[in-house]
Amino acid sequence: MKSIVFSASFCVLLASLLGACASSGLSDSRTLRFQNPVTLSGSDGRETSYKAGESVPMPREPVRIEAPGQVSLLVVPLEGGSGVSEIKMRRLDSWGGPELKRAVNIQLNKVLERVVEAQRALSRRSGREALEILQDLESSHPELTYLNFLKASAYVLQGERESARRAVEAGLVAFPDNPSGLALLKSLSGGR
Repeated sequence: MKSIVFSASFCVLLASLLGACASSGLSDSRTLRFQNPVTLSGSDGRETSYKAGESVPMPREPVRIEAPGQVSLLVVPLEGGSGVSEIKMRRLDSWGGPELKRAVNIQLNKVLERVVEAQRALSRRSGREALEILQDLESSHPELTYLNFLKASAYVLQGERESARRAVEAGLVAFPDNPSGLALLKSLSGGR
């Protein structure tokens, strides 16, 4: 059984590569061998995990192959052929090319522009304006936990010490060694 492998992010067709791995047998005995620990998800939503080096018979239905920090694959079985398809996952940070880099650059620039706006508001001692900018950023990019440090500063300007303490503590969860965050927390906790 031959297969087509698609990258979930770029839909890269690898049928010829997988077909080249096939031996010339008459039986449908294609096997998938994983070079990384992976999770297979079928169309029924059921997930099965496999260790690096494990092999499984080629599924009869399309399956998604995933691993944390890796580019996902969609394997679509086709009729005919036998052999082993080696599945080696690619790290997300090594996949992309110019289009992905351009898209990341655009998003990063938009975020940085808003962060600079928030910092300007903080320098003008306008905590409310800074907080509005940071909350807007946080709603569209909840993964940017570093914004909690800036939010803490905005809360301090507004005299909301408890909110500032909670924000800096949230920032320290992701960045426990941040010297400015640690100093601010110490200040908000009365020097303790």
